[in-house]
Amino acid sequence: MKRGVNYLLIARGFSEFALAMYTITLPLIILQLTGSLAKSGYFFALITLPSLLGMPFVGPLVERVSRQQMIQICLLLLFTLFGGQLILYHFNLMQLVLLTLIAMVITLISAVSDIATRVIFSELVPATELERYNGLKSLIDNICTFAAPMLGTFIYGLWGSQYVVGLISILLLLALWFVTQMAYTRKITPTQRTETSFGANLKAGITYIKTQKTILRLFLLAMVLNFFVAATDEIINPGIIVAKYGISKQLFGFSATAFITGVILASWLISRRPKIDLHAKLAQLFVINSLIMILIGLSSLLLIHQLGSCFMVSS
Repeated sequence: MKRGVNYLLIARGFSEFALAMYTITLPLIILQLTGSLAKSGYFFALITLPSLLGMPFVGPLVERVSRQQMIQICLLLLFTLFGGQLILYHFNLMQLVLLTLIAMVITLISAVSDIATRVIFSELVPATELERYNGLKSLIDNICTFAAPMLGTFIYGLWGSQYVVGLISILLLLALWFVTQMAYTRKITPTQRTETSFGANLKAGITYIKTQKTILRLFLLAMVLNFFVAATDEIINPGIIVAKYGISKQLFGFSATAFITGVILASWLISRRPKIDLHAKLAQLFVINSLIMILIGLSSLLLIHQLGSCFMVSS
C-alpha cells in the first residue's frame, strides 16, 4: 500500500510539473500567434468549455472504472497530444485553430486525470496516515507550482515552445511509468455496489446543495472570487507584463511564482497559530481576503502610470 501511494505522489509530481509549465507558457504562445489580448481571452474561454460541460459526467465514470487504468489512459493521451504538438512545431505546421482544439482536449483530459488521482489517493492512504500524506501531497503540488513557471518561461524565452513541449512529453512519460508500477486494488463499498443512473446522481447532488444553504453560499462566494482572479496568468499578466511593458518572457514566470509564494507564506502563518479556530473565523477571513483584493485593485489603478515609468526606465 505504501509503495502505491509513493508511486502515485511521484507520478502526480511529474504530471503536475508538466501541466504547470504548459499553463504558464501557453498564454505566451497564444499572444505570439495572435498578437491580441482579446483573441487570447476568446481562446481560453473556448478551451475551458469541454471540461466545464464534461465535468458532471466524470464523477459517475470514475466510480465505475479502475482509477489506475483511467489515470494511465489520461497520461497516455496527454503524452500523445504533446508528442503530436512537438512534431507539428518541428515542421512549422502548428496553427491557431489546431492549437485550440488540442488545448481543449488537454484541458478536459487533465481535469479527468486530476479527479481520478484524488479519488485513488483517498483509497490508497489509510485514515491514520491521511494527514501526513495530505501534507506531502500539498508540498509536492506547491513545489511544482513554484518551480514550473520559472523553468517553463525560461526555456520558452531561450529556445522556444518546442523545447517546452518536448520536456512536458518526457515528464508525462515518466509519470505514466510510475502509475503502471503502482500496486492498487480497487475498494468497493456497499454503497458503490448499487449502480444508479447519472440523472439520479445529478438530481441528488442538486437537491443536497439546495437544502444546504451554507454550502450554496460558499460555492457562490468561491465562484465570485475566482471570477476576478482566474484569468490572471493566462490573460491579465501577459497583457500587462509582456505586451504593455515588454518585460522579458523569461521573467514572466515570476508572476506565478509570486502567487504561490504568497500561498506558502499564508500556510506557514496559519500553521504558526494552531490555537485559532479557523472554522469559526472563516467568514471574517473571506471578508479580509475580499478587502485585500479591493485594495490591490485600487492600488493598481493609482500606481499604474508610476509602475509603467519605472519599467520603461529599467528597460
